[in-house]
Amino acid sequence: MTHRHTLLSRALWHGIPDIQPETPPMTPLEDFAAAVSARAKGRIRGSVALNMPDLGRLYVDETGATESDRDADLTLTATSQVFRNIVEGSQNPTTAVMTGKLKVDGSPMRALKVGEILSAAP
Repeated sequence: MTHRHTLLSRALWHGIPDIQPETPPMTPLEDFAAAVSARAKGRIRGSVALNMPDLGRLYVDETGATESDRDADLTLTATSQVFRNIVEGSQNPTTAVMTGKLKVDGSPMRALKVGEILSAAP
């Protein structure tokens, strides 16, 4: 019997729950990528880069969002707070573009469609 097996047997015998290693907490960018992925999977056509100078860059396509510097068909640039507000529904993407909070490099019509997808409930 291995040492780990012996410890596990003792823990179970004495009613002590098996201790699992803690998963590290998600970084703010990973947390945001998860929120964007929930909305984007299967809905985004082509690719979009969400550039957040204060946080990082996400590459988004029909499979979801990942941290990446890959080139995309469309690049949207704003602070992470502006993107978070769009995802949470408290910032209208069209208004963000019109007020200069959200910059678009690519098709403005496509940017509005992406904004609608990101601001919709998953």
